Amino acid sequence: MIEVDRIQVRFGDGPNAFVALNDVSVTIGESEFFTLLGPSGCGKTTLLRSIAGFIRPREGAIRLAGQDILSLPPFKRPVNTVFQNYALFPHMTVAENVGFGLEMLGRARSDMRRVVEEMLALVKMSAMAGRRPAELSGGQQQRVALARALAPKPKVLLLDESLSALDLKLRKEMQIELKRLQAETGITFIFVTHDQEEALTMSDRIAVMSSGKILQIGTPREIYDHPRDRFVADFIGDTNFVQARLADDGSVTLPGGSSVRATLPDGTLSAKRTVTLAIRPEQTSLDHASEHAQLSGILENIVYCGTDTHFHLTLADGARFVVRRQNSPTKTPTFERGQRLAIGFEPQAIQVLRD
Repeated sequence: MIEVDRIQVRFGDGPNAFVALNDVSVTIGESEFFTLLGPSGCGKTTLLRSIAGFIRPREGAIRLAGQDILSLPPFKRPVNTVFQNYALFPHMTVAENVGFGLEMLGRARSDMRRVVEEMLALVKMSAMAGRRPAELSGGQQQRVALARALAPKPKVLLLDESLSALDLKLRKEMQIELKRLQAETGITFIFVTHDQEEALTMSDRIAVMSSGKILQIGTPREIYDHPRDRFVADFIGDTNFVQARLADDGSVTLPGGSSVRATLPDGTLSAKRTVTLAIRPEQTSLDHASEHAQLSGILENIVYCGTDTHFHLTLADGARFVVRRQNSPTKTPTFERGQRLAIGFEPQAIQVLRD
């Protein structure tokens, strides 16, 4: 549905120019829920606004369903945007807000009424058609903004951090609601967020961005379980980083001397070099010290977090390591601070990073 081909966006000229997007390419499929994820200033909103037509890249191409749209103004692109502040018209009712775009397109009144009714039913707001935005909660305003954006049936819907103004509980509810709407309408959604949980919850695929570049694209499971470099591993969830030695046979030697097989990144890595391993805390276990342990460390702190408990250890080389264990009413930790404990994990839990 969307092809972004090596675009560059630069603000200003000369030595003080800021490159917001640097040679970015991505292909987004029809009926896909695609998320642009990254920290503030990474370029994700700039990429979204380039697709919408609010920013004109200096180089590259953007195609929608095979058509070059780079020269088209925003109002001529079959794309709608839901912004963070919703931008509802305060003097209009809910129904009038939803129908505004259709009216601007010159739709017949009978057609407008039918579509408005369909959209309000889709977002479960039919009973509030006569209310004004000031009489709605934040979540209800979000639904009206979505209905208004969906009413003209765009080929692509762009959502720019549109859940960030909601409280935590409502945001979680709207995550599921957005995914339902996307599945029911079949419209391609491109969602911008800095919230990793939002991206993992809703997306078919995720593009992780940093410093104007896309570092990795994949399904939520691929991004989480197989990050390619340290930034992606560190940004998505909690990760332990361990220095190890890569051998000729592809195995890695851990601090303490044990050797295990590990998942290597795409491309070749030279053997007999130091590499960084990523190991997720929830994919590890703790036991009392054993001479056959893959890793061992001194337990420094125990942090109870409700659903699980975090055990903070120090490894032989001084590195910090966290083990996460889900809490159970029948099992309580039997470990004490100062103990040397064995850290266990399956070989597939280890990911060798490119850097």
